[in-house]
Amino acid sequence: MNIQQQENYVKFLRFCAFVVVLFLWGLSVWWSSDGFSVRRPDLQWVGLGLALSVTVAQLVFNRGAINPTLFIVGIAAYVYGIGTNMAGINSALKIDLSIELWRNFPLEAFTDSLILIGLSLVVEIFPESLLLWAIYPALKSPGDFISTLLGGMNLENRPQKGSNMSNYGTQNLEYPLKQNQTFANEQNKRFNGTKQTKQYPYRINWRNIDQNTNIFKVLQCHKEYWNKTGRECPNKTLTRNSGVSKGQVSQIITKLKSNGFS
Repeated sequence: MNIQQQENYVKFLRFCAFVVVLFLWGLSVWWSSDGFSVRRPDLQWVGLGLALSVTVAQLVFNRGAINPTLFIVGIAAYVYGIGTNMAGINSALKIDLSIELWRNFPLEAFTDSLILIGLSLVVEIFPESLLLWAIYPALKSPGDFISTLLGGMNLENRPQKGSNMSNYGTQNLEYPLKQNQTFANEQNKRFNGTKQTKQYPYRINWRNIDQNTNIFKVLQCHKEYWNKTGRECPNKTLTRNSGVSKGQVSQIITKLKSNGFS
């Protein structure tokens, strides 16, 4: 699979993820409103409004609660959503979790409980993290219930006094990408020789040199040393790092400086 095919596949997955998010949100709102109005069907419109409000509260919570109110209300929104989902699912599937069932058929009661709890958790917790991946598939910043919960109230990430509040969300979102890019650049500098203080002065045709020969070992050590320091590598250091004898190292470097490997 080439790069273009991989990109097309990721785009397809993102589209599928977005469709699944809409489906799960629909189920969550539907079951939550049913659970709220299980005793008063005439109040289902209230349950629908509360379900939509809870979904928005959860999205705000997952951005990283920057004050105790948002943090506590976010947790309460998830508790409310999971509870009403369980009531709605139980009402739709008519799951019997009576004491008699647990006594007479404990395995069936346990299975029904797993279905009830598992569905409630999936439709309430999963859509937000899946939506984040669908929009920003390469983003590794916290944007889901578990990350925010483990991170606590995250008060140290509040915007500083006098900062531009309109840019805070964008900066907070882009920081992990910039951090990853910086790390990648540093890694490239270590391995591809872009950190030298000046350009390597010798041209080497590596295709004509067997990688198992002493020539290759010495030249590789010589270039790596230059890329790190910007200076010629002493023959003593080349001998120690390459494992090649001092006499051979001297001959190879002499030939290199006379453009013998260009």
